[in-house]
Amino acid sequence: MVHVCRSARLTSAAYQFYRAILLAFVELGHAPAPEAVAALARQSNVPHDATLARMAAQDLVQRDPATGRIRAAYPFSGVPTLHQVVLFADHRGQRIDRVETQVYAMCALDALGAPLMLRRAALITSADALTGDPIHVLVRPLADPRDLPIVIPPADWRAIWDPVGSVVYARPPEHEAEHDTGACLADGTCCPITNFFAAPAYAQMWVARQMTQQPAVPPDGLALTQAEALERSHALFAGVLDRLEA
Repeated sequence: MVHVCRSARLTSAAYQFYRAILLAFVELGHAPAPEAVAALARQSNVPHDATLARMAAQDLVQRDPATGRIRAAYPFSGVPTLHQVVLFADHRGQRIDRVETQVYAMCALDALGAPLMLRRAALITSADALTGDPIHVLVRPLADPRDLPIVIPPADWRAIWDPVGSVVYARPPEHEAEHDTGACLADGTCCPITNFFAAPAYAQMWVARQMTQQPAVPPDGLALTQAEALERSHALFAGVLDRLEA
């Protein structure tokens, strides 16, 4: 079995299928079509429906129940979201002419996790969920990834935030263990509240408003510092494409 992310585990063949779906997002900039997903399942020698159902139960991949299309393959979203991630071929992320592709992430932590998983520079464009003001985060490795370990440590990444006081609001880290049990789906109660804010006070104001309008909003979230957010994303996604069999 291969330890994937959170506490999810897949067989080696199923992991290769999952990995292929993630890489298809990067290649295409959007979710692969159902027929392309079916072809990836055949190439990985796994049963299509049963394997996708297993991934859904562990909250790795979610499909639209009406169309069967991939709705989410974390960290990527199959539909446009507030969180856009532009991936650079240049690891410094300084040359706009070397944009490789752009994808959408499910939430703020997923957006930060995409470059960490892919080992490349990225520019995240999002917005303060309260004010709508733009927020940008440039994430890049401090050296050429070829000269760094397969799983690049958080200390070897640099993130430049604009505005400089921005934070991420998210549920506490212990909540992550619930995903693979099916107790909670990320796109249900986690992703909608996991957002960027220009300041901690804006996050608290937004949460208070949400709890008034939607009583089901979990009250246990917290504003993460920039370092804490990067570490959370690193724990979730770094090395996901480079797992070895346990």
